[in-house]
Amino acid sequence: MLLGPRRVGKTVMIKQLVHEARQGGWSPKRILYASIDTPVYSGTSLEEFLSLLPNSEPGPALIVFDEIQYLKGWESHLKDLVDTYPTVKFVATGSAAAALRLKSQESGAGRFSDFMLPPLTFHEFLQFIGKDEELVGYDGHEYSIRDLGALNSSIID
Repeated sequence: MLLGPRRVGKTVMIKQLVHEARQGGWSPKRILYASIDTPVYSGTSLEEFLSLLPNSEPGPALIVFDEIQYLKGWESHLKDLVDTYPTVKFVATGSAAAALRLKSQESGAGRFSDFMLPPLTFHEFLQFIGKDEELVGYDGHEYSIRDLGALNSSIID
């Protein structure tokens, strides 16, 4: 379970996971990504998604459920899938972090591992793009802006 607030990068991370699985030799026919908040999946059970994977294709399977909180009763459905299909790797994301963590602890004890993806602070963002020291100064007591125009551009870009 990858948990965190909206727009923090959960979907990007799981799409990177799928890419790395492909690069690692996993068959594309054994990888399924489903965004549960897509209206076409409304009313679809999690187990129905498994029928989309070809049975004839050998090898491990990876099933990714993005925004799983949109499925009512997701915790018991996912618990059942984990118990029924021990060779399948399930990954799920959700935005309602507090509710998801509580429910996953109640229903998925010993089955789910929760990973919280926190948002970045603006300073962390500047560090990632390598502009923190260029744009913001700190003399040990207070911060100062070195280039207001470039700082504003970093926010907008």
